[in-house]
Amino acid sequence: MTAVTIALDNDTLMNLLIQRRRLLAKIDNMLPCGKSLDYTNVDGLEEIVRLCPIVASWEKILCFKSDAYGLYKRVKYLDKKIEKLSKKPYFVTKVFVTFETEQAQRKVLRTLLVPSRGDRAAWLEDNWKLDGRILKIGEPDEPESIRWFDLSENLLVSAV
Repeated sequence: MTAVTIALDNDTLMNLLIQRRRLLAKIDNMLPCGKSLDYTNVDGLEEIVRLCPIVASWEKILCFKSDAYGLYKRVKYLDKKIEKLSKKPYFVTKVFVTFETEQAQRKVLRTLLVPSRGDRAAWLEDNWKLDGRILKIGEPDEPESIRWFDLSENLLVSAV
């Protein structure tokens, strides 16, 4: 096995993190030449925002342009929501396992694939079960064909 990717049912949290990253990028783009924002450490964000030029009132009204301090306030608001959501437990929706060789993948598939109907428990030894449960195993799609942001959508939504 080379890598394991676990997809969680945390769409709301992920969308807030994406919004936050976009706001930080807007603030970074507003900074004077030679200054940049460290996305990994935004503790001094309020001081950094003070370096940004002031946006004229007419630009705010006519161009819907945000000033750096307004973006900063939205980041702080998102931070509170993100912190709350990050403490919440999330269900696993999918697990992707990447193998070193196709031969290793085929061996695991031969071992773990069981019929979807009937007495499934009789087909698999107990040491291959997770907490006594049989996992649903399937032939993988190519990584490029997976829509990563739609993994936790239900069947009706993902079919559209």
